[in-house]
Amino acid sequence: MIVLGFLLVYFLLIGVFIVGYSRVKFFEFTSKETIQSFSIVIPFRNEAAHLPALLKSIRLLDYPVAQVEILMVNDASSDGSVQLIQTYIKKHQLTHIQVLENIRQSGSPKKDAIRTAIAISTHPWLITTDADCILPEKWFRVLDNYIQKEPPNMIAGPIALMEKTKAPSFLYAFETLDVHSMLGATISAFGLGHPIMANGAHLAYRTAVFHTVQGFEGNDHMASGDDLFLLEKFLTYNANAVHYLKNPLAIVRTSSLESWTGLVSQRKRWAAKASRFNSAFAKAVGIFVFLGNLSTLIIYSMLVYAILAENHNFNVPLLLTAVLLKYLLDGLLIMKALCFTESQRVFIWYPLVALCYPIVTLTTAILAFTTSYTWKGRRFKQ
Repeated sequence: MIVLGFLLVYFLLIGVFIVGYSRVKFFEFTSKETIQSFSIVIPFRNEAAHLPALLKSIRLLDYPVAQVEILMVNDASSDGSVQLIQTYIKKHQLTHIQVLENIRQSGSPKKDAIRTAIAISTHPWLITTDADCILPEKWFRVLDNYIQKEPPNMIAGPIALMEKTKAPSFLYAFETLDVHSMLGATISAFGLGHPIMANGAHLAYRTAVFHTVQGFEGNDHMASGDDLFLLEKFLTYNANAVHYLKNPLAIVRTSSLESWTGLVSQRKRWAAKASRFNSAFAKAVGIFVFLGNLSTLIIYSMLVYAILAENHNFNVPLLLTAVLLKYLLDGLLIMKALCFTESQRVFIWYPLVALCYPIVTLTTAILAFTTSYTWKGRRFKQ
């Protein structure tokens, strides 16, 4: 049966990913004198609801202020975000924070924001993150420590959702488990020596190498991809100098989405940029994951038919075993990522999320290639 053959390939892929995950060792942070200086770029558009938490986390960063500059780039906000930041800067005398206006040059507002900031940045390392994030207190110290021990050109780091104080909803649980499945796959691919993903909410790289590889040139017509396409360029330049920072002190927390519409739009945006990645390994992984989920959905329909029809020739025990094995392998990789970010309590939702996941994933994939998407109040074509 073809669907079982596709699932077998998928099982092998996830098995290899589980091995790859373990190959990326935890980085042991040790207290050292700080050496590196960083320019952190934070594009924002109508983020007044999230900025107070971000600004507080910036104020609490444990790192010499003289070695840090925060470049916040306003992308046509209309909700008072700029005034909010300026008031906070004045109140707490945060002289290392600057607010810039985005200089639009291309079809990608975020890439333009990064270029606007990098044009005036003064430090050798550039870090990008998002305005709806909370930065960990020891973030710069861990990065500095890592650079001293393992001199890279690019460092990809972990992202997780902010914890919910109340009982999580199904939407939050779905998003959390989905984010951790991508976190697990990201770390695994680094462990296998074939990185396929990075997240622009936690990405650091040498400014000089950014200019050497010509930054976003060649892909700035794509609205997203400030992380994936740049990752690809850095890998081409020197794959051995692209690293993953696996340390819980470096986890950047991002806010969860508030609606299924927002989640689908975000996933459509991610799927659109991932489809343009040139890595053969990344494309193969994408195809196998798609076929694995498609096969699962076909098995769902076969099981439903077997229940409703009096006569069928399906091997129901074999089909159930295949689906359960998929749930088991996926769950094992996701649990590894959940343990890393200390988010295990959401795993109680895993059986329900796993049941629905192929439907949401395939629907999003189809929409990503057939429709436009809306992000930050703007509509983008594929």
